[in-house]
Amino acid sequence: MTKKKKTTKGKTKVAAIDFETFYSSEVSITRMGTYQYVNHPEFDAYMVAIYSPDMEYVGQPANFDWSRIDGYTLVAHNASFDQRVFERLQELGVIPLNLKLEWVCTADMCVYFQYQRNLKGAAKELLGVELTKEVRDNLKNRNWDD
Repeated sequence: MTKKKKTTKGKTKVAAIDFETFYSSEVSITRMGTYQYVNHPEFDAYMVAIYSPDMEYVGQPANFDWSRIDGYTLVAHNASFDQRVFERLQELGVIPLNLKLEWVCTADMCVYFQYQRNLKGAAKELLGVELTKEVRDNLKNRNWDD
């Protein structure tokens, strides 16, 4: 039996979601893998961006009213990461456990349609947009207070 999603005039409610997390040379997904990374003592999901036509939020996960996305389909590029961060925040009590959500991964969709999986390559190939990692690189060793 499928759970009925929140809809507006028969449409599925969809929101894009992206977490920013602390990382350093020693504490990173590349070095540790996702499970060990999100369970590391220095793990800090210090920012989340959520966007849909009826909502926009950028800030600390603890300050968002998570009930606003109950019943939504969440879309993320590399959703396996964002979903694991989300679930870890649920374990830590930052996000409620009782939310009914579905996840869609745009990186997996890119692979399915034989485009580049990485965000930089997909954005260039599909949207003609050149992304830079400069801002992300400047976040290394930083958290919300920085």
